[in-house]
Amino acid sequence: NLAESDPDFFMECDADFSMELQKLMCEPGLMLLSGPPEMGCTSLALSVALCLAKHHRKTVLYFTSDSTREAMIRRLLCMEARVDLDALWDRFLDDAGWERICAAADTIKSIPLEIYDDPLLTTEEIAQICGKHDSVGLVVIDRLQTAAHFPAEENRILAQLGTLAEREQIPVLCLNTIRGGDGKVPDMWDLRGLRPSFDVIDKVLFLHREDYFDPAAEPGKATCYVRMNRQGRGTKQIELQWLPECKVFR
Repeated sequence: NLAESDPDFFMECDADFSMELQKLMCEPGLMLLSGPPEMGCTSLALSVALCLAKHHRKTVLYFTSDSTREAMIRRLLCMEARVDLDALWDRFLDDAGWERICAAADTIKSIPLEIYDDPLLTTEEIAQICGKHDSVGLVVIDRLQTAAHFPAEENRILAQLGTLAEREQIPVLCLNTIRGGDGKVPDMWDLRGLRPSFDVIDKVLFLHREDYFDPAAEPGKATCYVRMNRQGRGTKQIELQWLPECKVFR
């Protein structure tokens, strides 16, 4: 358990990212992170992955079937450099911005964060990749629906990932999209199609931003709701800060 093996680590990283969320996502087990489309679940997962790989040097394996490796690295660069993602894409950065990007590139190259963008990877192949590493701090599956188009298949994949997390004693984070056009905070009912998997999921987290639904709401305010936690900490909500230009959470 990362929190138990290096408690000072979280104090050092607290200024960069939520200490409470780091601890939560470093506990072995299967986690599900859900939110409406474009809410920022990928950004939140990348924010956690970057923080853990950069500060603790544990291997983070990020599997995406929703984007390309190059696009994900571009996002990581903007997160680390704190520059506007659109400005980087359009090459509109000033000299100071390019200097930060160059420094961020050196950091990204040096950390144990590996990105796989093959949408055809099976859970068995993911397990084989995990087995090649002596120490895995986090595995991210982004995103569940693009790997499985039917509820029965999604539940089968979650069962296999739950087995992987339990066997290897590693944290596995799965992202999935839910319908959420009414502005309400998500709840477990929104995952009713995955009910057969509730026995293998250790934690369920929902991401919510008021400004996603209401432009007049306080900008940058985000909340991660922990709706299920079998490891004894119960439900809670973790307040976060959303920086939309560089697509990163703090």
